[in-house]
Amino acid sequence: MSLVSASAQHISCNIMRKDGTCSCLVSFIYALNSVYDRRLLWSDLISLQESQLIKENKRPWCLLGDFNFFSMILKPIETCLVVALLRLIFRIVVMS
Repeated sequence: MSLVSASAQHISCNIMRKDGTCSCLVSFIYALNSVYDRRLLWSDLISLQESQLIKENKRPWCLLGDFNFFSMILKPIETCLVVALLRLIFRIVVMS
């Protein structure tokens, strides 16, 4: 295992089998509560997704952790809209 990237919100490591036949990138995430504070996390994840480790080598990438989508109580309709928006952002970052 080797460290690839780290910040206050994630630690990403390259994990390789002992025999060296395959490896994957694993990101352990603890996102900050505020949407504003999470912008750096999304930026870091986009950079990793676009990096040589993922894109060029077609290496598997596993994201694990606590994304802290909410830090306050919202009205039900606001909650639905926020969840939909956050899912869209996640798909754009991870699936693109």
